[in-house]
Parts: sequence; structure tokens; C-alpha cells
Amino acid sequence: DQEGVLLAHLDLALIERARGDFAAMRVHAEAALPIAVEVFGEAHLYTAAARAVRSTALLGLGDLALAERDAEAAVAAIEATYGKDSVWLSEVIDARADIRRAQGRLADARADLERVLGLVDARNAPLQRAKLEFLLAQVLWDLDQDRGRARALAETALATFTRAGAAPDMKKVGAWLRAR
Repeated sequence: DQEGVLLAHLDLALIERARGDFAAMRVHAEAALPIAVEVFGEAHLYTAAARAVRSTALLGLGDLALAERDAEAAVAAIEATYGKDSVWLSEVIDARADIRRAQGRLADARADLERVLGLVDARNAPLQRAKLEFLLAQVLWDLDQDRGRARALAETALATFTRAGAAPDMKKVGAWLRAR
């Protein structure tokens, strides 16, 4: 089943991300992408997700130009297929915001994150929202803007991760808060 193979590669890519192995993450994302394109087409959510996952791997490997290209394509596909206010943007826009942050384009990253946070309900997708809140907290801090809100967002994310028992995320957010 091609869909199962695609989803397995995306899951494995996310596992590799958690391990910090961006080269292995890229291998799985690049295995998933042609399957997504062939089976579902360029504008499908799975294809956009595969591009977003590959963009994160490329960011981790330091290839910002290719990472940005994939992230832009993922966001454009979601907007074209599902609309500019689709909750599905939350599946891909965090990758673009992370890349923009790495490029020093903090205002653009903030705009992306503010936009998508308005689409993600904490009751329906608490972990996803917490990840977005923490990324926005980092961007706000880096911008040296609204640091009180940045801390509050990080603390909210930490509480969500704690309730979910998401130890790696708890550790990361906790360390960030302690450093500030």
C-alpha cells in the first residue's frame, strides 16, 4: 500500500528529527515525496507535508536555500488546495517560520506564526499548538519584542508538554525558560 509506505517514511523522518539525525530525516522525506506526488499529486496535503519535512531536514543540514524552496512550495500547495485560512497550514507553516528565523527574517517568521496560531485550537491540537507557541516565543525573544508574552507563550507550551508527558519538548522549553 503506497499510502502506508508514504506515512511510514514520514513517521520515520520525524523520529530521526527527534534523534537529531537530519541526514536520515532527509532520506526518509525524499523517499516519501515521490510517492506523495505520484499517488496524490502536487497539491495534496501529504505532498505538502513531505516537502515541509524535507525542508526541516535541509534546515538541520544547513541548506537554507533548498529548505526555503520546499517550505514555500508546501505552504503554497496548502493555500491553493485548502484555502489561505485552512487549519492544514499548521502542518507546514511552522517549517517555513523556522527557516525564516534561521535566515534572520524574524518579522516574517512572526507573521507566519501569529497567522497559524489563530487557526489552531488548543483543545483539538494541543501539542501542535504548544510547538507553535514555543516557536513564536523564541521569535519574539529574538526580536526583542514583547518578552513578557514570549515567556508566557513558552510557559503555556511547557504546561501542555508536561500534561502530555512529552519529555523531549519539556526539556527543551524548560532549558529555554531557565536561560531567560
